[in-house]
Amino acid sequence: QVNFEGENSLFRWTGNAGLRYVETETSSTGHRQFRDTINEVFEQNEGVILEIDYTTPEATTVAKDYNHLLPSVNLNADFDNGWFVKLAAAKVITRPALEDTGVNSTYPTRIRADQYNTKSGNPHLNPYEATQYDLAFEYYADNGDAYSASLFYKDISTFISQKTVKKDTGYTIDLQDWGTFYEFSEEQTNRSGGKVSGIELAALHYFDYLPGWLDGFGVQANYTYTNTEDKEAQADELARENVVSGGSGLEGFSKTAYNLIAFYDKDAFQARLAYNWRDDYLKYRSGPVVGSNGLPQHVEAYGQFDFSTSYDLSEQL
Repeated sequence: QVNFEGENSLFRWTGNAGLRYVETETSSTGHRQFRDTINEVFEQNEGVILEIDYTTPEATTVAKDYNHLLPSVNLNADFDNGWFVKLAAAKVITRPALEDTGVNSTYPTRIRADQYNTKSGNPHLNPYEATQYDLAFEYYADNGDAYSASLFYKDISTFISQKTVKKDTGYTIDLQDWGTFYEFSEEQTNRSGGKVSGIELAALHYFDYLPGWLDGFGVQANYTYTNTEDKEAQADELARENVVSGGSGLEGFSKTAYNLIAFYDKDAFQARLAYNWRDDYLKYRSGPVVGSNGLPQHVEAYGQFDFSTSYDLSEQL
């Protein structure tokens, strides 16, 4: 990392540039089984039930390694009147969650034929990779007030998404002319190509100019608008009648979100009332078999209130 600074007639500036080399090695160990025999039972209220036997568990180990060069640069311009302009650019990674990289699978032993599914870890996952850029305008007043507007853009080369795959087992169930028996497999997989862009506005304001006890009030707020794109997605790839499409956005991102906070802080008394709101978003492009049958799964918009208050009886209590 190299640090630098300077000044001109308009502002003082500081910054740094750096390069990080990261090498990662993982080893996932567990047990896996394979289907051995299948017995079919027809139950009046349930339909075709499969009773499945598996082979003896076999120890399995899968190794994975990868390395990355991660450059970054940060610049900060101080106009010496409370105003700052900040720029940042970096290549970043986030490793997969440990629970997603195991070799173990679930093995249902008795289940309805149309709900047969396995859920497996994926030890071959690569990390999230992105190149990101940020530009922020910030103002800080002497009394603690603060205001900011930030623009962000992330070019995602690799990310992780749950995928539900329908596999033809080649096995036909004869009972009640049920037909072909399919296996649905759920696991985390890598997808390539995505982007995230948006703006965030934030403010913190104290009413310290009000008379008497009113000068303890203050407000804090922030608002974020985010636009995303999954470059592999096709809006109609999972189109079904009466089913909301997964669209072309990335999983887990709401278009809009905001937080509003009113607070009081004076002498020994503090109180805080917050309202947090988040727009609806796509949770899974290919959801779990039980619950969404591999179709897109969404989360509705929601808001919540939180209230807290406290009083300092003394410095110790």
